[in-house]
Amino acid sequence: MKLLNVIRKFFVYIVFVIIVISGIPFSLSEAIADVIKTDTIPWSGYWWPYNKGGLATGSDYRGHPAPIEKYLLWTTNSDDGDLKDWYLYYYYDPNAPGWHGLCPVWARAAVMEDYEILPSTEDNFIWRVGDKKGLLLLCHDYAIQTNVSGDDPVNFHLWLLDYIGTQKIPFLADLDAGSEVWYYPIYGYKMTSSTSGLSRSIRVTIYFADDNVFPDYVGTYERFITYTYTLDLNAQGEITGGQWTGNSVDNHPDNLSFPFSSGPKSPYIDCDEVRRLAQASDDFLETGKSAAVSINPGTYHLVLLDEDRYVLQGQSGDIVSIEVAKDDTSDEDINIVVSDILGEPAASRVLDSQEPTIFTLELRNPPYTISMTQDDYTGDPNIYTMTISKLTAFHQNVPYIPKSGPWSGFVMFNAGDEMVEDVTLVTSDPDGRPVQTLLGPVDFAPYEKQVVMFDDLPWRSHEYGDSDSLMLISNQPLNMLNLFALDQNPMAGFVQDKASGSHLVIPGTVADIAAAGNLKGSVLNESFDEAGITIRIYDVDGHQQDDDIEEVIAPGGKYFFTPGTRPFSHVPKRGWIDIIATDGNILSAYQYVKNSVGSRNAIDTLFALPVDGTTSLIVPHVTPQLGWWRTYLTLINPNDTINPVNLHFSVAGEDQTNDMDLEFAPFEKRVIDLTSEYGRFDGEPARSMLEITGQYPVVGYYTYSPPYGKDEASFPLINDDMLKSKLVLPHYAGQGGHFWTGICICNPNNYPVTVSVQPYDGNGRAGEDLMMTTMSLGAGEKEIFTVRSKFGDSASDISFIEFEENEQAPIGGFYLFGNIKNGKLSVEMLTGANM
Repeated sequence: MKLLNVIRKFFVYIVFVIIVISGIPFSLSEAIADVIKTDTIPWSGYWWPYNKGGLATGSDYRGHPAPIEKYLLWTTNSDDGDLKDWYLYYYYDPNAPGWHGLCPVWARAAVMEDYEILPSTEDNFIWRVGDKKGLLLLCHDYAIQTNVSGDDPVNFHLWLLDYIGTQKIPFLADLDAGSEVWYYPIYGYKMTSSTSGLSRSIRVTIYFADDNVFPDYVGTYERFITYTYTLDLNAQGEITGGQWTGNSVDNHPDNLSFPFSSGPKSPYIDCDEVRRLAQASDDFLETGKSAAVSINPGTYHLVLLDEDRYVLQGQSGDIVSIEVAKDDTSDEDINIVVSDILGEPAASRVLDSQEPTIFTLELRNPPYTISMTQDDYTGDPNIYTMTISKLTAFHQNVPYIPKSGPWSGFVMFNAGDEMVEDVTLVTSDPDGRPVQTLLGPVDFAPYEKQVVMFDDLPWRSHEYGDSDSLMLISNQPLNMLNLFALDQNPMAGFVQDKASGSHLVIPGTVADIAAAGNLKGSVLNESFDEAGITIRIYDVDGHQQDDDIEEVIAPGGKYFFTPGTRPFSHVPKRGWIDIIATDGNILSAYQYVKNSVGSRNAIDTLFALPVDGTTSLIVPHVTPQLGWWRTYLTLINPNDTINPVNLHFSVAGEDQTNDMDLEFAPFEKRVIDLTSEYGRFDGEPARSMLEITGQYPVVGYYTYSPPYGKDEASFPLINDDMLKSKLVLPHYAGQGGHFWTGICICNPNNYPVTVSVQPYDGNGRAGEDLMMTTMSLGAGEKEIFTVRSKFGDSASDISFIEFEENEQAPIGGFYLFGNIKNGKLSVEMLTGANM
């Protein structure tokens, strides 16, 4: 069809030229007063001057990503590429005259791409009008076209009558009378004439689309110019010549042009994809139906072309934050109404400025419906951003997602006897704002387990760099384990459990001058209210470094810390950080410490330790001196007073012979080699846990470190809140033969207990080959083993293991994952968690 149109237009033009040259009579109408316009009206667009190179630099548009960078991100996941290099080579010259640009190309594109261009979003990627029109220009910088001079008004006159009057199609003209070249698409005219003898005087006003607009301009910005000229006639009324008159003598079109076909000069652009994007409208959530669309936590870039309606699911008691912000190109007010399942309005507001509006609601009668409308849809559509955050009865934070190489995986497991509903995984950006729901909402049946790798989740590639952390939310507790590593390099992970509070301790620091190690981390405000925090930094002796650091964290936001950067310029080696929420807000925080001293190549990750009044803690296992491993205990006194601390073998009962009594100065931190102090004992003490009791609250962690290995693993000291009658190893890492899994189960009671050990396969079944066993633990005793040593060949069928005390007495424990290298247990990759 396009080829036929081109042939038709070319044939009409040839006939027209023959008529003019041969002098065949060409009848002219007398006075015409009506405006004659083409069937399609070209759109106004920006002309992208060469001295700015804005399609790649964004300097005269919206900065980065510029339209070409967006296209490359969309097609290659990178904002650099051949198209950008090609464009910068041919169309960017900072020293170019100010009028040099893509004006003729815009005029050509505006004529040939005859459809309305509106903003849209696709896969949460905003395609603005300027992006679309700018990219379309690169599909029209090569053309097959005809050109005639505008110096002869006869050419101009006949082109108006033929192209616009007869064919109803626009043509292009350079309307600048000077040395500069400014092409515009002409699509209409109003002509009057009077005849005197053999001379006809013409006054014509032409209508054309202007390019002196911002790139995001929607529609056609119409301009007009009036020209005058006379046409010479012979006795038969045929045109034999003509002259410009009046002001038009010096101010008339320089050149007239009509493109038969056009295409891209660059081989690096897919114009079919550009046209598909250019013709899209509205947003990626629209289904084409009037029904409301279900929406989950995340940040959504949307377009309001008609009423937008969203359904927000949840449970009664969930806290939801809804933030709506208009784009700076959007002028229309947005009417926002939030209603419950009964249709009762829960909140309403008119957004009449670029300042965002925020609703914070406690769900009473879910689901809720969010309605977005504007009074007038005939003008520019509103582009807006909606951010949905949700706090549920249960949530777990994975505060760090490694990038550029390491794998990162998640184990989610329902260890309960009831369904866990609405399980959702949501990524967040460095400011704590939700980015995207990657999983869910889904329900987990009892004993259901899922293992997912971050790279396998459906994250949007252009938002990968913004995905800084991840939150699991659900209506009931769900076990979640996160592991990450680069193959045959240190392994680490996160299990948050109950690591949150209004007073936290970051237990380990690394001096900014210590090249062998580094530390980073962040503090998360887990509420929808601003959180004021006070940060104090102490050395190992309890001396505060510098003054208090006072900060405010936005609702749901984060505060990052890195030694060596302000205000953490003087962080002492092996010190610690104290964080207090001044108004009692609930916080969580984490540390990521890398240690590369000597042969050591370890990564330790820990959630900040809550200071919650606990005075009694447990180390479940101390490695013996003759073994390969060492156990280190790190204790911190977070009080402003001397704190006596006692270390005691649990199995010793009232016998204090082997106790260690320590006295901690205010805010002192101490690291104790437990293997040296207690690993020399055998017999009954070797089967014992180690109890830690302070006169005042104390916090700390224990670390397993092999002297000849590379990696190490640290665990928060176990307190009473961590003890349960049922514990779960959520994941057995030995199935592929690449890792081993070690377990410790301990009895913190002053009486013996019997623990049932039930392994399950990947379907949550306990088959004939996975029989239940029991272990008996005396008062204060522990048992350590690997899954392979306890279950033998049947271990390969195990997915997870449940440990339950037969009389529902509390028990504790941990698990440890390590790699297997050359068929032997290795410690290049080591991590674990308390159960």
